[in-house]
Amino acid sequence: MTPNSENIKAQADNEAKVTKKVIRMIQRKDLPWERDSIARAANDPEHIPNCNVKATVGQHFLFHEPIPRAINGQGYFRVTTKSLWWQHEQFPKVWTAEGLSTCSENGYQWTINSTMWNHLRVEWQGQPLDLLRHIHEEVHLQNTLEASGYRSPTWRILRALHFCSKAKVLVGESMITADPFFEGAGRPSKPYWGPQQGRRVILWESLSPESQQKCLTELQNDEEWVIWCKANPKDRATQAFREYGKCIFEGKRAKVTQVNDNQEGSSGGKHVTRARCRDG
Repeated sequence: MTPNSENIKAQADNEAKVTKKVIRMIQRKDLPWERDSIARAANDPEHIPNCNVKATVGQHFLFHEPIPRAINGQGYFRVTTKSLWWQHEQFPKVWTAEGLSTCSENGYQWTINSTMWNHLRVEWQGQPLDLLRHIHEEVHLQNTLEASGYRSPTWRILRALHFCSKAKVLVGESMITADPFFEGAGRPSKPYWGPQQGRRVILWESLSPESQQKCLTELQNDEEWVIWCKANPKDRATQAFREYGKCIFEGKRAKVTQVNDNQEGSSGGKHVTRARCRDG
């Protein structure tokens, strides 16, 4: 009985005494009211105030010129009706539009994600033409890896490995797919950017046999690494790191059924993460 129910019963008894009639009371289960919902708009960021800055590309300024600023120093944005083509002075043969960057340099043609291109362009310390040549070679390497059946782990997985091990360096894959949130990245035989020493996340299946052997030699005396690899590979006997590392995660992708030809196949397989880290 709730306090509200007791008040109703007392009120009914008083009414029955006054009217001298039998009053029938039906008590139903009290249901709690739903909490007041909060509109999604409450979490929206504040509106950007309008300003009268004349900043039309091709009319008031060009990309190689400073972008006009507002008098009050606050930022602003402009929406264009067409996709704009971006070009940097150091790389006149590379054009960026609609999220892709394309190189038209003779002998070094390629197309990659514009986000990755901007990251590599900023991190590169050598000659501009050397960067175009390196990216051309890395595109060929990545295509070869994927043709052999290799599939890159998602950024969500790599962020989890990066967080749990506090890693600073990513080892493996190619320059065009290495995740930019690592301070350094590369293969044992070829650095991509940043430092190559420190806690590492190693993508084992993406390395060549020579690079794998070099990693094994370094891992014996290193206590700060995490390896992403298959749980039951064919060359398990050659993976000595399984003896002095411990498994911290093991997962398996579900089988995908093809409706058209009624064939069932496995995609991705089972992967395991092994690590060896010092406390702290």
